[in-house]
Amino acid sequence: MAGALRELRAPALAFTLTEAADVLARAEVRLTAAQRTVLHAETAGWPAVLRLASLTLRDAVDPDAFLSDLAGNGLAISDYLVGEILSRLPDGVTDTLLALSVCDAVTAPLAIALAGRDDAADVLADLEQRTSLVTSYGQGRRWFRIHPLLRAQLHADLRRRRPDLIAVLHRRTLAWYASLPNPLGALRHASLADDPALVRDVLREHGAVLATSGQHTEVSEILDILDAAGLLRGDIELMLVGVLAHMELGRAEAADKLLKQVAARWPAEPEPRLRALRSLAAARRSWYGPSATFGRRPDGPPISSENAELEVASMLQRANVAMADGRWAEADGIARAAVEQTTREGHQYLQARALTIRGIVAGLRGEISGMLEHAVRAGATAPAEAWSRTGGETFCLTMLAYGALLQGRAAEALRFAAAVQDNADQTSMRSLGEIDPLLPILSALRGAARFDLGEHQTGLEAMRAARGQVAEGSWLIEPAVAFLALVEHDAALQLGLDGNARTVQEWVQERASGVGDLTYIRAEAVAGRAGSDPSAGETAHALLAPLLDGSMTPVMRWVPVAAWTLDTELALRIGNRSRARDALRRALALALRFGVLRPLVNAPADVIDLLSHELGNLGGTDELAQEVLNARRALERHRPAGSGAPALTAREAAVLDLLPGPLSLNEIAARLAVTTNTVKTHLTAIYAKLGVRSRRDAVARGRVLLRSTR
Repeated sequence: MAGALRELRAPALAFTLTEAADVLARAEVRLTAAQRTVLHAETAGWPAVLRLASLTLRDAVDPDAFLSDLAGNGLAISDYLVGEILSRLPDGVTDTLLALSVCDAVTAPLAIALAGRDDAADVLADLEQRTSLVTSYGQGRRWFRIHPLLRAQLHADLRRRRPDLIAVLHRRTLAWYASLPNPLGALRHASLADDPALVRDVLREHGAVLATSGQHTEVSEILDILDAAGLLRGDIELMLVGVLAHMELGRAEAADKLLKQVAARWPAEPEPRLRALRSLAAARRSWYGPSATFGRRPDGPPISSENAELEVASMLQRANVAMADGRWAEADGIARAAVEQTTREGHQYLQARALTIRGIVAGLRGEISGMLEHAVRAGATAPAEAWSRTGGETFCLTMLAYGALLQGRAAEALRFAAAVQDNADQTSMRSLGEIDPLLPILSALRGAARFDLGEHQTGLEAMRAARGQVAEGSWLIEPAVAFLALVEHDAALQLGLDGNARTVQEWVQERASGVGDLTYIRAEAVAGRAGSDPSAGETAHALLAPLLDGSMTPVMRWVPVAAWTLDTELALRIGNRSRARDALRRALALALRFGVLRPLVNAPADVIDLLSHELGNLGGTDELAQEVLNARRALERHRPAGSGAPALTAREAAVLDLLPGPLSLNEIAARLAVTTNTVKTHLTAIYAKLGVRSRRDAVARGRVLLRSTR
């Protein structure tokens, strides 16, 4: 009468995982956290069954084995389910549930197809309402799921009473899934029907779609079973499906073996479907390097297919070819269309692959913020199990590492680079050749990140080694050469290693690569001599001009950020703060556009001082300027003690200050009013502290110290 009466249904009465753990503890049952989670999932927190399970588990020798088939292994549980639940249901209802037990979940049409009765959905809805043995879920609550433990008991009864019916029911389920179409559901039920010929037929119809849309592992495993049963030999279509699955898994040798068999059996007049499938398989294989059968790239017209997933897969192959040929706008347009189509149709794995291509193109264009957005979205979109340790994931991790470095997050860059290396070490992607173009970039990236974190010698050695990893003919050779040269040249100049810097310049010139990038490198080298050559600053400014006015486009599109940062430094050297402020604003504007902060984060102290002074008056780039300062402070916190400038005494600093000039050691001694031997003693100490062996190198290293502390 007070309106306080409430209906309590099974879900409200079910024990939580914590409550279930308490029941087990009271029964003195010791299970691991993982085992408790399995038990709770299998019982859905059903109090009576949890209690019965705890009584059996207390004496179980192997809890994992017991939990793997709770209804089958627990006699008390089975008796309870049969005696207290199933025996009280009408025979027709029990028969319906037996038929549905071959599926984890069913819709109304599937229930009708399996049970052979038009009111099967009504039976399920009534059971949900009266007993909570069935629950509905999903959009429109159109899916029904039988309680997992009850379903296990029903399926065990079905195996015992009507084993012949199980294959029939799986065939009905497979037909229903195939009609949707849902090829993965069809394949799984074909496998459960224990009929290899049926599995073969399903793979012929749907295998290419499954292999290219994220189910490559399952397809590969089933193909192995068919091969062992003698059902794969001579079947060209299934061999091509195998090629597609192997390529997603990085098994180049296995794919080539199948391609050779296909070539040996290829019919004189193949059907269009078979020709399209071979074209797709060849294109997928050729992306990762030459094959004995098809060479570097397959000939023939673009692949077309009536199937949406295969059409998207062929689109992605065309995008890959366009990207490798430098037709970035075309590649991005194709990949964008693929993203839109896969988003509409819910093909997550293919969507992640399309997003990966868009990310690579954005990175090549210097659009680092866009690159990171696509890489993050690809990782969030892709089915985790299917995406793990694939080439797509490897490229995304590399983009995340590259972006982190260029945004001044060196420690993050190292973590992402380590994940890429882990992928390469634990898969066959390395032997496949898919990540070969990335190897020099990854080495240079790790080296640059370590250098930024204060590990100067280790970082520089890694960058030097990266030059030896660049492979001629790689589709990434031009950006790889430019990136390697930019980071190593800058590091060498910071350490005063002019010889190393000249070697980098010569290496770039030999490859006739990146005129704009080489121009910046030359300007940077000339600017480094400004301390001893008054005209060097203006010469460097003149060299930078085509990069500053946009008339020259470097391979690394973000180089103008570094150019304007360097010009800020040059203006400050001659006391022209007005020009320096203008250059700094331009550097920040471009940094915002490209999403690249590293040149500003690693700028000399006087540029950072100017940035701090101008903070609050920079309009739309104020927030970015604060990010730069925050990144600078974060780097300094990460750097080990002693990684900065070596501590020189006041007298050693005075000697170092005079070394760039024409004075002899005797003249320096006279200028400082000390003996020549004293100057020599100071010079020895300077050499030791700076890690150099000559006056010239000491001068160069001294310029770096002044640059970093000015």
